[in-house]
Amino acid sequence: MNALASFNVMIKTLCDQHDYAGMLTYLATDGLVDRLFTDQDLQTYYYYQAIAMEQALHATQASLRDLHLAYQYTHPTQKTLMTPTEILILASIAFLETKPTQPVATIESGWAHFELALTALEQQPVTQYDENLNSLYYLFALRLHQSQSDSKAIAMIDQGIEWITNHHSHYMLVDLFFLLAQLYTANQQSPEAQRALNQSQTLSTIFKTTPYHDLEC
Repeated sequence: MNALASFNVMIKTLCDQHDYAGMLTYLATDGLVDRLFTDQDLQTYYYYQAIAMEQALHATQASLRDLHLAYQYTHPTQKTLMTPTEILILASIAFLETKPTQPVATIESGWAHFELALTALEQQPVTQYDENLNSLYYLFALRLHQSQSDSKAIAMIDQGIEWITNHHSHYMLVDLFFLLAQLYTANQQSPEAQRALNQSQTLSTIFKTTPYHDLEC
């Protein structure tokens, strides 16, 4: 296995294990970044470093810096065909920019980035389908809920469930139904909340997954 293939396997393995401290240690390995030559390799490096810094260190501003850098590596402004990684980077930027603790201008930028990512996913050509793209709907809906826009959050979840099932996937459905149950509960819609919770629990049992709660890679 060559160095670049080994890098991709190692960083994905650490991410799948949610070993964010281990990711940071690996990414800081002497000479590692110097062996990455293509824009896509460097994009991958900075994307994973950003996620690891946010999860392990809660270093939001440093994470945003690396996410913007990663996005710039392979997505010039005139480009219309996006890769799944580019959309995930854009969604991650949006999620961090819309943290309630961010300045108003940054939050507004985050909502614009969410819309840009959603448009790229649903209305523009994407190089290939990747089930990790399903997480965009969860992240967008969660931030809408946190901004007290529950009706928009519910609509986003419904939109996500339809998009995911149309792609014959189940990834993130447990999480979307779980969040939907929370939204209905917050709005005192008990029957709808129970139905959504039942769907989340059923899918969780079938696919042996637990609800998702934060930004992951």
